[in-house]
Amino acid sequence: MVMPMKLKVLIIDDSAFMRKALKNILKTNPRIEVFTARNGLDGIEKIEDLNPDVVTLDIEMPVMNGIETLKHIMKTHPLPVVMISSYTQEGVDITLECLHLGAVDFIGKPSGEISLDIEKKAKEIVNKVIAAASVKMNRLKKEKLKKDERKDKVIKRLKSGTIEVVAIGTSTGGPQTLIQIIPQLNNDIDVPIFIVQHMPPKFTRSLAERLNSMSKIRVKEADNNEEVEINTAYVAPGDWHMKLKKQILKEGYRIVLSKEPTDHLHRPSVDVLFYSVADTFKNRTLGILLTGMGRDGADGMRKIKQEGGITIAEDESTAIIFGMPAAAIQEGSADFVVPSYNIPEVIEKIINSKRK
Repeated sequence: MVMPMKLKVLIIDDSAFMRKALKNILKTNPRIEVFTARNGLDGIEKIEDLNPDVVTLDIEMPVMNGIETLKHIMKTHPLPVVMISSYTQEGVDITLECLHLGAVDFIGKPSGEISLDIEKKAKEIVNKVIAAASVKMNRLKKEKLKKDERKDKVIKRLKSGTIEVVAIGTSTGGPQTLIQIIPQLNNDIDVPIFIVQHMPPKFTRSLAERLNSMSKIRVKEADNNEEVEINTAYVAPGDWHMKLKKQILKEGYRIVLSKEPTDHLHRPSVDVLFYSVADTFKNRTLGILLTGMGRDGADGMRKIKQEGGITIAEDESTAIIFGMPAAAIQEGSADFVVPSYNIPEVIEKIINSKRK
């Protein structure tokens, strides 16, 4: 029997307490072998010696901070990096910049730079580090990839019904992928877009603001009971499910933010959004499932398809983590499988072809 190779994980953190706490958490999994570095410069030297499978990287450090360390890693020795972030506004903004620069994921410290209660995050830390080890770094490259001729087949197999809404779900790797998609959409798309990205509070607002600064359409974090407008993308706030309801006294729809249901692994949940748009818009829905761990969204994709809507799953060739789109594809819930760099064009082709 061949024993599986251990995953080598390098913890880069200037706090001796945090290095020890993270090491103890990761060592609970027998697959993981742990090494530590006391700052960014020390970490870069150890990366060359150890060639780790994954790095966890603190943001605030002396000598060389997290963002400078990440830039150096991505330039000289690209490998999966999971950021360890505080929930301060500065920490949130820097974390999103790190995701844009190539970090795979992040873990929020529950109580500041020195989180004595980091043990609360033990399961999340282990799961995210193991998931990061599976990432193929060439999928994080920023240059524009060649066009894929498969996209032209999409418009040949469309169902009846005008598309009136686009719903997008994503998790690990989502910020990088959304940046490839949302800014490429034209401001005359004439439908609203609803996005669930698995993220804690504060991070979703900063993500919406970052996307808005890059995009032709408006992007904002959703507010409860706000009226839905076309040419606007709404990002579900962290820790809130996002649903839709039809207005009673006039045309149009409103957003409902809710803590219910409580039996979902994630809040916001992609499945909750997809079920709501499918119930509300029926066959006028376009559902898109992007990179992420697990299977959130697969059941919702099936619901959209059952109602006569159109569904797209991100292709494995570009998905940073193929779990969520793979689950939908395996269940037969994806009408089309499309690389991320072709999704903006496919969205517009589907919407425009349905208007003819």
